[in-house]
Amino acid sequence: PHHTRVSAHCSRARTMAPTAFKDIGKLCSDLLSKDYKTGSNSVEVKSKVPNGITFTPKADKTGDKFSGSLAAKSAVPGGADLEVTLKTSGVMSASLEAANMMKGLSLTLDCETPAPGKPGLLSSGKGTLDYKTDALTAKGSYDYYRGDAHAAASSAFKALTFGACADYSVSKSSLSKYAAACQYVAPDFTVCAKLN
Repeated sequence: PHHTRVSAHCSRARTMAPTAFKDIGKLCSDLLSKDYKTGSNSVEVKSKVPNGITFTPKADKTGDKFSGSLAAKSAVPGGADLEVTLKTSGVMSASLEAANMMKGLSLTLDCETPAPGKPGLLSSGKGTLDYKTDALTAKGSYDYYRGDAHAAASSAFKALTFGACADYSVSKSSLSKYAAACQYVAPDFTVCAKLN
């Protein structure tokens, strides 16, 4: 008698982190809004000076309204990036990002001054933690001045991405918003469903 030996070789391909919850369905919405701009014009120029600072002036015009900003971004000691932006409205914002504190974990601290004429030193002060692995993308943030907490997570299995998010108001002690979404991406099409 003849014996046939069958052997199977299994390997797991390294994949990228799943799509972040906020980006589920982005391909579909961009097709309808971002790719076909009407009534708005924008100009953005990036330039890097010899000391490593990147300046980005940006101008937007929609109808009769004009807005602009000037951003400066630089690396700071300790492996973090600092970006400061001044807007034509008189509001200044700053963002400090420390990437890869641990494998896949980054911390971002954001703050913004109030609009001219409004009281206070800051109108917003937010801390955000982002965590990404091959199987999970998670994000949590808390805005000290507004008392708002946000959490979102997404995961993927082959071409299917699914996730959920929730916003919690500390001042009201209740959920202010929650949502779930899933997305299937094929070579020829993308299907997305969101529940808000």
